Amino acid sequence: MPTSNNKINVTLTDMQENRRQVAPGASVILKVGDTVIDPINISLLVVREWSLDHSKIPRLELIVEDDGGLTDWDFPHHGRKIEVSIIKDKTEGVILTPGNSLEGVFKVVDMSFTKTVKGQSGETFKVFITALLDIPDLLDTAPNMAYEKKTSLDVLKAVASELGLTFATNIINTNDAMTWIKVNTSQFAFIQDVTTRSFITATDATFSFINKDYELKYVSIAEALKAVPKPCIHFPEMAHEV
Repeated sequence: MPTSNNKINVTLTDMQENRRQVAPGASVILKVGDTVIDPINISLLVVREWSLDHSKIPRLELIVEDDGGLTDWDFPHHGRKIEVSIIKDKTEGVILTPGNSLEGVFKVVDMSFTKTVKGQSGETFKVFITALLDIPDLLDTAPNMAYEKKTSLDVLKAVASELGLTFATNIINTNDAMTWIKVNTSQFAFIQDVTTRSFITATDATFSFINKDYELKYVSIAEALKAVPKPCIHFPEMAHEV
């Protein structure tokens, strides 16, 4: 397919507030296999960094208009890689929200397409694609292992290293030292199990997710809430008659 310099509106989710941010005029390079997709053919591009009711792995949602050039060669079957690059366009002065540029490779996990006819232009396809950030070995069954006399903080830091991820946390220490056993499960499922069974204090809880920058984040909810500005409630003055 030919490429162009057309700009599209790109939608990404904001990690902290879990809301969508739109960056008009962002430059997008989208490559599926060896084929570069012309931005003019992209109807929708959404990157969801995480959500409580969906995966804690960055997810790409994509709709591509195609005249048959892609579907002719079995696009896009499960496991096919999609390279995504989203950068601000300096010529248009576009400013993306902090951290909302993206350089990543996603792996297709679901797809479907519909066929339409557009007058004399002939048959076209609308391809719906869902893909997850490609992290080798994350979803495969991992070798069995025991992490002896380790805290959940120690274990998740080790798992991040095993996966080639960086590790980020706002936790100083956890009070849950024991032997953590990983058996017949994936690294992703193990991360969730460790997070669920972690303990800091009776008034705190933890949360973990992987962001689009290939970071495993392990978060104390109590500490995270301290950074949230408290709402300021203003009560108007009231006149009292005596």
